Amino acid sequence: MIKLREEFNKGLFWTVGNGLSISIWKDNWLTGGKATTFALPNVDTSSDIKVNSLISNQQWDRNKIERLFNYRGLQQIQKIKLPYNNISDKLVWSSDRNGNFSTRSAYELISNNKTPRIDYHSWIWKLNTYPKIKNFLWRLSHNGLPTKMKLYQKNIVIPLSCNACQNPEEDVKHLFFQCPFTINQIYEQDPVTLGYIRNINLNNEQIKTILLDLSSTMPKEKIIILATTWWAIWYFRNQNLFLTNPTEKIQNLPRFIKTLRLNWGKTRNLNKEPTENIHTLKKQPPRKKRNIHWVKPDVHKFKVNFDGAVNTNGNSAMGFIIRDHSGRPVFMDHESGTNLSVLQTEALALRAAIRKVKELNLSLVEIKGDNLCLINVLKGIWCCPWDVDPIVSDIRFELSNCPGFHFSHVFREINQVADCIAKLGFLQDRSDWRDDLELSALIRNDALG
Repeated sequence: MIKLREEFNKGLFWTVGNGLSISIWKDNWLTGGKATTFALPNVDTSSDIKVNSLISNQQWDRNKIERLFNYRGLQQIQKIKLPYNNISDKLVWSSDRNGNFSTRSAYELISNNKTPRIDYHSWIWKLNTYPKIKNFLWRLSHNGLPTKMKLYQKNIVIPLSCNACQNPEEDVKHLFFQCPFTINQIYEQDPVTLGYIRNINLNNEQIKTILLDLSSTMPKEKIIILATTWWAIWYFRNQNLFLTNPTEKIQNLPRFIKTLRLNWGKTRNLNKEPTENIHTLKKQPPRKKRNIHWVKPDVHKFKVNFDGAVNTNGNSAMGFIIRDHSGRPVFMDHESGTNLSVLQTEALALRAAIRKVKELNLSLVEIKGDNLCLINVLKGIWCCPWDVDPIVSDIRFELSNCPGFHFSHVFREINQVADCIAKLGFLQDRSDWRDDLELSALIRNDALG
């Protein structure tokens, strides 16, 4: 067991409360890997500073974080939602959903080596571009392109200088990030894209890490412009290097890249499947609806409905509504976020609702949600998943002096108003979201019963 201590330590994970017990550099507290992975150059990672040094007024202090971490580290930290109250940090066993150690989960951890891994490549396959460009990016990310330096390392003796600028060595960092010819081609396609390239730190960084940084900071359309330009440069480079009579002339490269991008858009439009004729569809029998509806609270009581939503882009939104005995809204609100699970989003919506109810000094409150897991966790029926433990602990702290608050689970049909409020959080312009016609209709229908 002592020999396996290091392996067991990989399964231990800290959930952040007040941050007093967690060492920034020595402990596991970021889901994307060890904090040292995201440290800026020249940062002393041997010091034993605590996570609470990154927190000000129960919020992450961005300025302090940016002094120690790169952009990916900042994103990893900001994904962690801090409790509003003085909740202690908690050490959990990450190989079990409920955070509890078991010999079975320990055996699985050791035998399968389930250590947190950074996903360097999945973003490549999600790009809306040619498969050959995706394949090119995948090879580039693995440092698998046969540049002159790469061939030299495999004992193939060839001139090492860059054909475009005569730099003494041609490797992937020079060819795609530093070569003046490449810089000019990127600038001609899109000057904004070039700005992202110039902010990249190439020192002591693997190419896969550099590309991952770009994928997390650049808009997808800019990444596609950059990837298309890189692929075309590599294609023309090979043509002129290995063919006596290349089919493509180097002066045609800018036009070639623009045509490549334009043709992809046309191809996508041509390949769209035609929509089915509505008259050819078989008529489906109507779905049986459950005879359920929202019920007004008793006089002198209030009812809270909360909900959360996560879309396909990884964005999350949460919302809640407080109504009186007549069904009239007392207060409603929503927030948005990123990289949160559905359970985390729902828990954050509930926490926001409870804090607002206490702020309004409401004492008799029924709280309804359609997430059975969260409701049963708060009732003590189910164990709390460790990834929402800090938020749930915060909710319990808020409820410690509120005996008039009661929880219950409801079907989604009853929770449509809260769901609509949450999804309005995905809108870009949310200035007049309370005047949304669909939301107004749902509130009115609930009030009428």
